[in-house]
Amino acid sequence: MLLALDTATAATVLAVGPLEARVPRAGVALVGAGRHEETLLPALAALLTEAGVPKSALRVVAAGRGPGGFTSLRVGLATAKGLALGLQLEAVGVDTLRALARSADVAPGTAVLALLDAKRGEAFGALALRHAAAERPDEGTSLLLPAGSGPAVEWLERALAALP
Repeated sequence: MLLALDTATAATVLAVGPLEARVPRAGVALVGAGRHEETLLPALAALLTEAGVPKSALRVVAAGRGPGGFTSLRVGLATAKGLALGLQLEAVGVDTLRALARSADVAPGTAVLALLDAKRGEAFGALALRHAAAERPDEGTSLLLPAGSGPAVEWLERALAALP
């Protein structure tokens, strides 16, 4: 079983399910003012109980590695590392923007633009193209979108030009 967690944003996001499944068995997103250090472990325990998954059934822990808030990311990554060491799990880091793009239910050949608030009028963005032969978007391109519409439009034009 795979345990996934992401703390890159103000939401604490958790999911658990079979490694080969596209859709998790159970998941939760706690939207709020952050506080991952207070919500993550209790939410994780509740999720595993709700899903009927014992800790011994876990094989992999995947943690969102951003982009996102520095402290928020440290909480999620440290928790994943602690779980991996304590339960002898494989640990992997997942790009938060690419995971967001992958979750889009779109037809093959469709470009997906994933955006996260970077604060101060800026945004993190990744543009990916869903391939017909794959269940995931390609590597795409990921940049910080500057504040103001002019630079953001230029960034989007560069990102679109980078697609095959």
